[in-house]
Amino acid sequence: MVSDPQKGANANDHFSVGSSLELRQVADGKVAYRGPAEQFKGGKTDPISGDRGWWFDFSAIRQPGEYYVYDPKLGVRSHLVRIGPGVYRGVLRAAVRVFYYQREATAHTAPWAEGPGRMDRPSGRTGETRAVWAKQDPATCARSQRWLDGCRRYQQVSAFLSEVIHPLLYAWRANPAAFTDDLQRARIRQRSTGPIG
Repeated sequence: MVSDPQKGANANDHFSVGSSLELRQVADGKVAYRGPAEQFKGGKTDPISGDRGWWFDFSAIRQPGEYYVYDPKLGVRSHLVRIGPGVYRGVLRAAVRVFYYQREATAHTAPWAEGPGRMDRPSGRTGETRAVWAKQDPATCARSQRWLDGCRRYQQVSAFLSEVIHPLLYAWRANPAAFTDDLQRARIRQRSTGPIG
């Protein structure tokens, strides 16, 4: 997707696509694909992004590697584009680890936490959770973790987890190979220290 900002903070960063674009290999600049860019929604400005845009479809390229999109008319290029079977691996890791990073009363340590997600000392905030089908029954009480929401409020989110956990478990069942060894290590830790999510 190539964008031409029309509204918003970057409205002055205009860009107009040439008659064709190229997908080039990073290693040697060789053209791997050349083709036209198609206007998105007939050139209308999208009301949410404030941009108008073009599609540049190079999905026919299957050779794994590092590429960039180049506009030969304007002499400008895109950021790095990776093609290969593992390009979304980092996104999957981040999506799974967000449950761990946002959990309170747990030290976020290596190797399960990386970079700014590391926190050596837990805050100690815990609470009590009961089964949603027996809210008044103290026999269903379990020690629970509190989670930070986007406004840094502490919430008990057990009632909402089914909307998140079930799709994640369905994804695991449908394609367990996508959950690679770095995620498997998290499961080993889970057995020794309690649930991660």
